Amino acid sequence: MSPELSTLSRTERPKITVGSLFGDNRSEWAEEARTIWRATRAEGNLTLVAKCGDSRTVLPNPDTVIDLNIIATGEPPPRPLEYILQSPGVRKAVVMGHFDGETAGVGKMPRGCGGLRAKEDQLKNPEIESNLDYYISNNIYHPDPIVQSLITGTGMLEYSDRPILVAAQNHRTGEIFPIAVIHSWGNKGAIVAQKAVLTSLRHGGRYDPERFYENGMPVLDETDLTSEFIQFLSDSREKMKRLKDKFPDLYETSRVQDPLLIDFSTRSMPFATCFPETGERPGMAFGVFVSPEELITSTCQIEYPISQSLKNHGQKGKPFASTNTILIDTEDFTVSDILACKLIAESRVVKDWASIKGHKIIISATTDGVTTEIEEFKPNI
Repeated sequence: MSPELSTLSRTERPKITVGSLFGDNRSEWAEEARTIWRATRAEGNLTLVAKCGDSRTVLPNPDTVIDLNIIATGEPPPRPLEYILQSPGVRKAVVMGHFDGETAGVGKMPRGCGGLRAKEDQLKNPEIESNLDYYISNNIYHPDPIVQSLITGTGMLEYSDRPILVAAQNHRTGEIFPIAVIHSWGNKGAIVAQKAVLTSLRHGGRYDPERFYENGMPVLDETDLTSEFIQFLSDSREKMKRLKDKFPDLYETSRVQDPLLIDFSTRSMPFATCFPETGERPGMAFGVFVSPEELITSTCQIEYPISQSLKNHGQKGKPFASTNTILIDTEDFTVSDILACKLIAESRVVKDWASIKGHKIIISATTDGVTTEIEEFKPNI
């Protein structure tokens, strides 16, 4: 256990440093988690979870999943998605949007995802004025978290015959709602979902929230799910019970997203598996998956949390007000360094953020979950 983390109370937040991250990654806890992940991969039982990188979302069992963090559960980069879905280590996929349960109700669209709010704003003002606008325009198709997840989930049919669960998580309670199961066999496919969902899909995407949510969340019965997806939901309930026992203030602290760290990484192994102490409590790390093949898409995404952090810096209770660290983690330390230089050189938002006292960029190299090199990046600003 890292000495910088081991004395923390339930309500304290750790100070993230090069030393704390390295110690966490090399701890017995991390090694046990990696061992489980590797064994699950060898058995061909990993679950690909494509979800928003929102720090409040919770993986039921991170040691058995590949975590693909895409802002607002937008369209994932095709090349790594195809490779992951066709990997012999992967058995199924889950596409998971998220929302604040206090905004949900009969006849209305649930809200709470900042990226989808940005999409809603862009539909009113479609001008492309920033890198983030470019990402939102090209990768997020709908402001409703369930509809967007359905679009992403059905898009995966192009790459694999793996069964896909489309779901939505209440990030206040951690409860996961199963919305649809997508099956495919060769050039054929089938979707199991409530009529409201299927009607929306049949009408070419015509959307009426009053009809879509006329009975509340359009949730499937667990009898409509395969045993593996039932287990996924069961694991989630058990995980949330443990977290609520350990962090009794979790419901309230999940009202506003304020992570300390942005995890900008090519890693397929989840942050909470590689850094289990730092990542145990929801709300600590916002994730952005880096695709080397589609670097522009990845760098555009990081401007969302960074712009929020710049706007709300030092304003307690505001989103990303405490975000003071970017971790750039790839398999090659030189690549991580190049990425850091590229972000500073090409993104005014990142450059302005990095110039604030107390903000830092950490670069590292991680192979199969083990961090081999890590140091603080010193930008020439």
